Amino acid sequence: MWKTVSAGATRVEPAIKQFLPPCQVRCPINEDIQRTNVLISLLPEDPELATDGVVQIGDYLYDRNPLFNICGYVCGLCELDCNYQSKGGAIRRRLLKRFVSDTYTYHLDRKEEFNIVKQKEDVAVVGGGPAGLMCAFDLSKRGYRVTIFEASDRLGGALWLIPPLPSPREGL
Repeated sequence: MWKTVSAGATRVEPAIKQFLPPCQVRCPINEDIQRTNVLISLLPEDPELATDGVVQIGDYLYDRNPLFNICGYVCGLCELDCNYQSKGGAIRRRLLKRFVSDTYTYHLDRKEEFNIVKQKEDVAVVGGGPAGLMCAFDLSKRGYRVTIFEASDRLGGALWLIPPLPSPREGL
């Protein structure tokens, strides 16, 4: 998969792009969309067991993107490049993510804090919008001590411009 060039640098072979699904290539956060779609399709019929499975899927998504529940209400870029678009319609990924989000949001209060030793430098993030929150989350997981500077009295930035939906804004 990886090839070393004689100059000592590494590059990805062009053929690697053929193995990534177009929905994942289109996703701005490079989420493993097909993996979570398969996990959702394998949920058991028993409601309690299915809820446990949804929580596990939510944990997987949350560890990579703490704002994944917003994607279920807003994004949907992956649906534009879905392989199944010409074969009966794109997989409605946004709705699947919203389903996971609606169940998982209630479990966030019981989620334990990350056990990370923050021994690296202090970092200031200017702006508490979606990009600033993701940046702060990623840096704090890497061990940096992060402080967010926001001009307004609440975090979220452009997320507050989204029309009122039954969305999980209360967690911000």
